[in-house]
Amino acid sequence: MYGHVELNYVRHRAVENYVWSYMLFHEEGSGLTRMIFAKIFVLMILLDDTYDSHATIEECRKLNEAIQRWDESAIPLLPEYLKKFYCKILNIFKEFEDQVAVNEKYRVAYAKKE
Repeated sequence: MYGHVELNYVRHRAVENYVWSYMLFHEEGSGLTRMIFAKIFVLMILLDDTYDSHATIEECRKLNEAIQRWDESAIPLLPEYLKKFYCKILNIFKEFEDQVAVNEKYRVAYAKKE
């Protein structure tokens, strides 16, 4: 995911993400949970590095507005370097919805809201 969004300023913490997800969800059969947790953790790191060390205030506001809208129509609002990242966020949550059971899809909606 780090290579796909092409944000060269972010910290690469894939191993740390794996270790954290495995420590929290070590039970057999928790593979999907570990994967979802690790991806969300990576997104948080990417957002943190973007907001804290790279984006201007105006770019942060645009990214925040796009995330609040949670729609592909917000892509043109963003600077070029954040468009792939925003699309990846939307795609990851679509993947989550496809991977969880029908009776658990509400959890993805709650995660989006947060």
